[in-house]
Amino acid sequence: MVKSKVRSKGSCSLTMRGFSGFAERKVIMSRKAKRDGLYKRKGSDNWYVSYVDYVDGKPTRYQLSTGTTDEAEAQKMLDEAKKKGRLGLWHPEKFKQPKPEYTFSQLVEKYSDFASARNKGWEKVEKFLVGQLNNYFGKMFLSDISTEQIEQWQNAELARIIKPKSKKPTTELKPERKPKPESINRPLTTLKTMLTKAVEWKMLDKDIRAEIKVKALKVKKKGRVRTLTVDEMSRLLSASDGYLKLIIITGLVTGLRRANYLCMRWDKHIDMDNRQIYFDGDEMKSGKPFNLTMPDVVYNLFKSIPRTSNYVFESPKKKGEALQRFDRSLRTACKKAGLVGVTAHILRHTFASHLVMAGVPMQTVAELMAHEDVKTTKIYAHLSPHHKSEALSIIGNIVESSMAANDNQNAVVLPDYYRN
Repeated sequence: MVKSKVRSKGSCSLTMRGFSGFAERKVIMSRKAKRDGLYKRKGSDNWYVSYVDYVDGKPTRYQLSTGTTDEAEAQKMLDEAKKKGRLGLWHPEKFKQPKPEYTFSQLVEKYSDFASARNKGWEKVEKFLVGQLNNYFGKMFLSDISTEQIEQWQNAELARIIKPKSKKPTTELKPERKPKPESINRPLTTLKTMLTKAVEWKMLDKDIRAEIKVKALKVKKKGRVRTLTVDEMSRLLSASDGYLKLIIITGLVTGLRRANYLCMRWDKHIDMDNRQIYFDGDEMKSGKPFNLTMPDVVYNLFKSIPRTSNYVFESPKKKGEALQRFDRSLRTACKKAGLVGVTAHILRHTFASHLVMAGVPMQTVAELMAHEDVKTTKIYAHLSPHHKSEALSIIGNIVESSMAANDNQNAVVLPDYYRN
């Protein structure tokens, strides 16, 4: 409630109760200062506002400190107060000073600083996912994010058309397509992580996570892992030449991920004297250091590569830099070899599947593939049916030998319906 007491002909004393970000304060001012707007008082760096609001139909002037030295921020607070006043939604004597509200873009800014310093996959993956979310939720207040809003975003993503990226028209371009459910589930997981951090950083007045119940989109179950047969490997290598052939052999024989073998440097990763390939923990998906001994075919291959650059696989277009991708060259070779569904990662699948089919223990295959958990390697278990048949043979032999110990007692008598 506004209190005023006339002290003299030219001044008045006002006790203001804070509103929408303005601090509660008792101010002595001249009656002549009656225009709306911002002003400064002697002895203070903060901005003050002079503002008229109509309470119960009567004009009442408020002159309050904004508590900030930033003129733009003070003007923003004044404009907000006027807007609420026109709608009849604000009266200083009825409202407490609210906590600041943050937009999703402000969370993005803070989360980016946090994640870029801690998350290994920030630059390659998470940065892109956060950008996707910011495009949709950026201007929205965090407190306004709800189940409905997130489901609307999911629908918008499902309806989005992805156009192939190319400056030149070519028959090899993939047709327009829509995002896969798994590509929408990944940023959804990131969104939940960001909201968790928003609660921890006090950017949300209340924890809204319990109210948000959004299910991940259903993903079609994948069939068997695509691998190359011996014949397909032979056809692919025959259709390849130059650096592509070297890369395919490296991928098939070492089982390394594309990101690892394309970044290999002679001075850091390759030890030809001891026939070793080394990777630091921060270069591996598992986060652990990894090394492998070069098989003869890889050792001889690396001996034949001219060292025109510090990178084992130098970019043919950018001298002195590592090759980034070879998808187009691989598609051309596959077309020539009559193969479909072959990507760079299929080389890694082929490496694992042929080891399993050759009877190499699953734990050994997991170590060679730098899998942190052997459960990941078990996707190849169907390729090794021998261990099941061998187990059944073992128990069968045990039972059979026990029956042979006493043929009369252990003779199997079949029921009548089996005899007919």
